[in-house]
Amino acid sequence: MTASDGSHLAVKIGPHFSPLVTRVIGPQDCLLYAIRHPAETVIQLTASQVDGMRPAEAVHFVDVTLRHARRVLASLNAAALVVRLEELVCSPVHVLRKVEQTARLPLIEWPPQVLKGLPADIRFAPDMDHPVVQGHGDGLATLASHWGYA
Repeated sequence: MTASDGSHLAVKIGPHFSPLVTRVIGPQDCLLYAIRHPAETVIQLTASQVDGMRPAEAVHFVDVTLRHARRVLASLNAAALVVRLEELVCSPVHVLRKVEQTARLPLIEWPPQVLKGLPADIRFAPDMDHPVVQGHGDGLATLASHWGYA
């Protein structure tokens, strides 16, 4: 999308966001990349009884997706910020300040409805004891640490 001032705005890009994005984003632009803990992502991908993935398939998908994202982010010639969903929910004002700084937006007082609109079912600590995660915990923990999760 293009904003009224001629700048580009990517509202949502898929898990395998393309190198095309790196060609559209210039040095004056920025990219905000939202992520959720890999273990929680795997749990969500396997949750549906109708179209959920098998655990090993979900772990592989998350691994490939995040490795690809890491490569694309590293190739950017622009500012980038990884926004961890858990941090946004637990410390929204702090994370939104980082977003404002990265996007070179004016610092504002966020309206209460913005903060109330954040998801309420996000835990800061992943459920590493979930049956879907068991057996994949070490790999998911390693992957998570590459994205700044403790």
